[in-house]
Amino acid sequence: MTLRRASHTLVALALIAAAAAPHAHAQGEPPREAKTPAKAEARAEGKDVAKAESAAVTNGTLEELRDKRLVRLLVIRPRTVDAGDPTQGIASAVASGAETNPRLRWTYDLIARRLNKYIRKHRSMTAIPAGIEPDFVIVFNLLRYRVALNGIYPSGEMYVVTYKAPGPPRVHWRTGKEMFEEDATKELLKALKASRGEK
Repeated sequence: MTLRRASHTLVALALIAAAAAPHAHAQGEPPREAKTPAKAEARAEGKDVAKAESAAVTNGTLEELRDKRLVRLLVIRPRTVDAGDPTQGIASAVASGAETNPRLRWTYDLIARRLNKYIRKHRSMTAIPAGIEPDFVIVFNLLRYRVALNGIYPSGEMYVVTYKAPGPPRVHWRTGKEMFEEDATKELLKALKASRGEK
């Protein structure tokens, strides 16, 4: 094959490849992403989250829960960190009856130990298992694990949420910013004691 003939052959192959490309791509749109089961599942999950986060949320106070005893602890970890207000996602998790993922059990146990110590001392709350409707839910929104003083510590935000269908979820308390789990739990217990007149 001569050099000129090889050149003509390459040009022809390039023209054939361009003609075979999707019409949308020729108009400047990105090529379609290959559909795999994992990507389809992620896309469906994203739609479910977006739909859940559209639920209305109202605000309340801890004083409203002064005489409420049945409490459940929930630890969640969002797939993406919301730079805005994540309250919608927190309330939706409570409304859907979400349970703590086993992979987050370590963080769950850290918080549960501190809450159980408070419960044994004041006896004003009772931790309940799944299957029983709680009066309110303590939610820790785990954002990341941070390294400090050669240790790894869970970091996130804590919420107190109630939900009674068919009404909207109600947020009664939340930390004002991301905090280490220990600090967030201490802030919560301090607020609970103040609202219940405990020392």
